[in-house]
Amino acid sequence: MKKALLTVFLVAVAGLVLLHVLTHEPPAEPIMQTPDTPAPPPDCSRYRPPERDWSQRCPNRHCVAWETALDDRLWRDSIWDKSCRCAYEPMVDHPEIARAARPKSAEQLREEIAAAEQGAPQKPADAAAARRMILERTGVAAWPARERLVFARVCHNQPRGSGRLLGILVHDELVGVFRLAVWVPERTGRLPAVVALHGHGENAEVALERRNAENFVAAGYVFASPTSRCITGDAVTVEHEITERFLTAGYSFLAVRTYELALVRRVLAGLDFVDETRLGLLGHSSGAMLVNALMHADDFGFRAAVSDRSGPYLNRNPDGLYLDTLTPALSPLADYLADPRTSRVPLLAQPYGFPDGPKPAIEFFDHHLNNGPS
Repeated sequence: MKKALLTVFLVAVAGLVLLHVLTHEPPAEPIMQTPDTPAPPPDCSRYRPPERDWSQRCPNRHCVAWETALDDRLWRDSIWDKSCRCAYEPMVDHPEIARAARPKSAEQLREEIAAAEQGAPQKPADAAAARRMILERTGVAAWPARERLVFARVCHNQPRGSGRLLGILVHDELVGVFRLAVWVPERTGRLPAVVALHGHGENAEVALERRNAENFVAAGYVFASPTSRCITGDAVTVEHEITERFLTAGYSFLAVRTYELALVRRVLAGLDFVDETRLGLLGHSSGAMLVNALMHADDFGFRAAVSDRSGPYLNRNPDGLYLDTLTPALSPLADYLADPRTSRVPLLAQPYGFPDGPKPAIEFFDHHLNNGPS
């Protein structure tokens, strides 16, 4: 009897499975985009930065025009984090950028990558040689050096933990609009600040959580995090295309990130609660590789830095698509850039992902920015 019931049950289940197969279409195969099948053109209709008069004179020594127009929906609009191509493609054709370009073909770029993979490590003769090599090979040296007007619009200002969170839209003539989250302690006077550069799949606000910003704020630090566009979860083909576009123009994504970091530093220096002489830099993943390169070239206005990653600057994903840190000309210096002892500023190397939490970084910054625990 039990065997008969079991047989009936199994027949019924099999029938249901067969019915499902016959009446339901299988799911479509995911479309794997490659450089030969580029992502569709971006819909930039929502990416509408306000019209600006970029010829205005600088209103202060930091050349930052401040605006306050609280609008939480504007601050949280995903278009600012997803504006990779909408902002960067016009930038490439800007007259000042185009004049600085040293074009190469995509084939020449691939040959350069292949040669870098087989090349021998190089060690600069001294710090001056290292600075020159890093700035030239990233394209930072060719980037327009003129300090131009930047607009900083405070869109968000709300209590958060033991302080306040400011949401600032930074608008620049060359790189467009990006978000800058600034968490401010409830303390008086000018405070040291730490700028966190995030990795792939993150943005300004995600970095606050993952880098334990509340611990830095509790220790008396202003904690700032800009969104690095193209790595916030965009299609990997977009990051590939923009990275290739920059490299074939003769500079690199690292040069663009360096320019954006300079904008962040100027904005922070314009805040009356930030001590611009006590700035620290905290880099995770791709942000860490930028930190390593910059701190071995110059201080860029920062007194100390923490990094959780090094690498050969030949970064591609498993399908061979270019990642933003791909800079083949910098690859021979990878070992030199991974060594904190050769940094121009105090640099603390941490395990990837900061598994020991924020304490080592806070203690490091306390020593170099505060001359002891805060």
